[in-house]
Amino acid sequence: MALADMAVGVKRFDKIFAINVNLFWRDASRELEIVRRLLVPGGRLHLVYEPPTAAQLDRIAREAVTTLEAGGFPAATVRRGTGNDRHLIHIASAGKVARIRP
Repeated sequence: MALADMAVGVKRFDKIFAINVNLFWRDASRELEIVRRLLVPGGRLHLVYEPPTAAQLDRIAREAVTTLEAGGFPAATVRRGTGNDRHLIHIASAGKVARIRP
């Protein structure tokens, strides 16, 4: 289901998780605006990726952070998995303090 098609009413969330979303293949500004509206002040967006190869980890992390910052999610943190999960990356960021009105 597309994020824009979700009917959540007036609900707001402390955390929003997304796994292997395509932030890089298109303009993500619309979706990130929706996510900012759905988060409570201080809420966090968590992205988790499992790239097909280890060589893609740095590129995906870099592109995700750039896209998040452009979409109003500054100071993203990037954590890499270890051991059997070494091909995973977790990117987290809180939205801007200023709320966007619908």
